[in-house]
Amino acid sequence: MSTSYRFWFVVAVCLAVSGLAAAGTAEIAAVQGKAADARTPNEVIGETRLATRSATWPDAKKSWLQFDLSDLYFKNPGLRGHITNAKLVFYGAKSETGAKTYAVSGLNDSANLENWTAAALTWNNAPANDTASPTALAAGLTTALYTGTVDVPCLDVKSETPEAARAALTDFLNTDTDGKITFILTAGGTSYLWNVGEALEPKLVIEGAIAQSYECEGVGIPFSAYAAVSCRVEGATYANTNRTDSSKLSVRASSNGVKSWIKFDLRELGIDPNNLKSATLRVALHAGKGGSQTCEVSAVNDNYRTNINWGETDITWNNAPGNDTSSLGLLNPAQTTLMGTIAFTDGLAGQQFFIDVLPALQADTDGIVQFVLHNSPNLLDFATHDHPSGAEYWPRLDILQAPYGADKPYPCPGQVVPSTLAGLSWANPDVNDINPQICPTVYLGTEPNRLKMDSVLLPVNAESVLINTANFPRFGSLVNKQTYYWIVDCRNEKTGKVIPGLVWSFYVNNNEAPVVEAGNPQVLWGLPKAVALDGSVTDDGLPSSSYTVLWTQVDNGAPAAVISPADAEDTTVTITQRGDYLFKLTADDGEAQGSDTVRVVVGETPCDASHLSSGAAYAPGDVNKDCIVNLEDFALLIAPNWMDCTDELTLCQ
Repeated sequence: MSTSYRFWFVVAVCLAVSGLAAAGTAEIAAVQGKAADARTPNEVIGETRLATRSATWPDAKKSWLQFDLSDLYFKNPGLRGHITNAKLVFYGAKSETGAKTYAVSGLNDSANLENWTAAALTWNNAPANDTASPTALAAGLTTALYTGTVDVPCLDVKSETPEAARAALTDFLNTDTDGKITFILTAGGTSYLWNVGEALEPKLVIEGAIAQSYECEGVGIPFSAYAAVSCRVEGATYANTNRTDSSKLSVRASSNGVKSWIKFDLRELGIDPNNLKSATLRVALHAGKGGSQTCEVSAVNDNYRTNINWGETDITWNNAPGNDTSSLGLLNPAQTTLMGTIAFTDGLAGQQFFIDVLPALQADTDGIVQFVLHNSPNLLDFATHDHPSGAEYWPRLDILQAPYGADKPYPCPGQVVPSTLAGLSWANPDVNDINPQICPTVYLGTEPNRLKMDSVLLPVNAESVLINTANFPRFGSLVNKQTYYWIVDCRNEKTGKVIPGLVWSFYVNNNEAPVVEAGNPQVLWGLPKAVALDGSVTDDGLPSSSYTVLWTQVDNGAPAAVISPADAEDTTVTITQRGDYLFKLTADDGEAQGSDTVRVVVGETPCDASHLSSGAAYAPGDVNKDCIVNLEDFALLIAPNWMDCTDELTLCQ
């Protein structure tokens, strides 16, 4: 089975600076699983799928399935023991004509039997198995969790922990102490097979305060170095001639052939090649170049020592380290290693390019590192180590060395987190001891000074700590709009040596809902009417710099109107019937929403719009409702019935 897990978020977390979510979901794939067969109790069976069967003895099978939550706990210090909901997901692997039942039990941590391996699992050695029973397990070593049913059709159909049983499963997970969870599947009187393939992997779905999973970049000790020397060399008639130039490093795999060498001297920096995270070579164009261009960048192998002490005024085509003197563009493959290719279109003078050269730095043993620009179809000119335009043009190495102490901090340095951040986590250093005993001391405060921070000494090999006032009395309740600093010092109990940690920081900023203005109310007349809605949104930039907007019509009894576009702050609504309308603008930043409404009244005439807007009654004599009582109203009231007789007895005689 593959070892992997994927994250889905119930509540979106901060994107650029994700912290712990109020509620999140982690979907963990099983790390190993195997069925055991009572018919061959001492053999590892060949069945690649999980199986359950409780037929006539000894025709019985049970299956063991394990999940590893240690990495999830590492990234979410507050999750262990605080899972809020969980379920198991299986996929059927056999067509059946009737529903199948199965039972799920958990292997108790107290049994100390989590170190089983699928490659060696048999009926007789399977942890907590009752080898004399087709369905039973050893009493006291397991916890019965639930019974489920495989629905028909069975093939590839998903079966999940029943809703009513999820509390029991969740409670069991919250008893875990070592990050390893083993479930045992037994049959409820029937037999069945379960898939274990990539697409239909059994999964453990966990809900709780779960953070986004990502690796911190740029965490460590940075070094930068400019090239000590550089020079171009040219073949053919100049093979033994030094072609130094104070401004350009030329490259061309045609004509006479031109290649350029760049050398760095890192001996005084004290870099540990065995402890590097990244190394990047930066070069810049001396002159612009139009069209589509490429150039290869290679390193001279560390074990190639010939003419390693070349200088700017003595290197030539024939003595340049690692050069293939018979090729206009290529190098000697036994003496050099390709690092990467520079590619661009219509390059400009001063344009910078970055090449990953970490393998060359990791292989270095003497502090002298050499690179070659070569194999460009067209003539390209890059800047030298002493280019007159200055340091932005000079070749440079940027190197990041991993800390000797604690590493992989969470939150990442500079990260923005909510005040509900549950805890801190890190990776303890590898001190190359057998069974090292690392005792971390964690400092937390608002100043980067251990003397002004709270500190807590943690148990051996701990790699996370909860943020609370028990651990950090003064700083355990995070305050909004505040920068916090933290340090992890690691003491090796075997040697007594303390490895001081780097100072890391994070900023607390609780995401606030966008502030929305839907615009001023409008009273208009004349139909049909195209009404401009002028909305505006102000956001705090969390969890990201983007947000979405949506205009909707509030159902207040007015006729339907058409909004287009509905997803822009400024939009137009087309109204074809008189009415008192209400429109709402909603902004969503991924975590929080803000909204505002605007009233739009549209009448057939100004008088109609006025009364729709105010709700005032018309004057008693305003028969035609034109907002003025005059002879027109008199005529409408009297003239249509002038001289009409309503005396049916005498006919008004």
